[in-house]
Amino acid sequence: MVLAATARALGETAGVPALLERVVTLGVGTVPNCEHAAVSVEEDDDRPFISMATFDAGQLPDGFALDIAINVPLADGDTKATLTFYATPGKTFDDGALQLSNAYAAQAALAIGAALTHLRAGLQAEQLREAIESRDIIGQAKGVLMARENCNADEAFEILRRASQRENLKLREIAARVASHHSKPRAG
Repeated sequence: MVLAATARALGETAGVPALLERVVTLGVGTVPNCEHAAVSVEEDDDRPFISMATFDAGQLPDGFALDIAINVPLADGDTKATLTFYATPGKTFDDGALQLSNAYAAQAALAIGAALTHLRAGLQAEQLREAIESRDIIGQAKGVLMARENCNADEAFEILRRASQRENLKLREIAARVASHHSKPRAG
């Protein structure tokens, strides 16, 4: 019953940092004799890229610590994470607490995987939107250059590319500048 309520609570949290905070907070309330908890999700090269704990960084709790390595399922393969439970000073975790902590870690892995998948999908959508906007502004700038320089599309793009390299700016920035200058009325 405890794990069912925990699974519902983990599913309600929006955003990766909020979810990780919920993972450690619920971990303390779920695992008997647990006073603190920490979770760390790793990048491909085994460096933590995001972590959360119920204690201040640099002030590890005293007492017994139980590290559980978990695999967070993602579409492109699993990501490693570690969920650590810290026992109340002077206490340890019995077999029941060990079983419960492992079951909790499995639920946390699923919730973290869902949150990371949602985050990645949002980032991909943002990148796609930016790419479409870049393509549009570059197309506008090419049109301006084709009319002004009496050149074809490839030659207009080459003009933008050379300006980008010369001024050490992104091509999109050069294109935006060209397009915005064209839209301003000229004094005659």
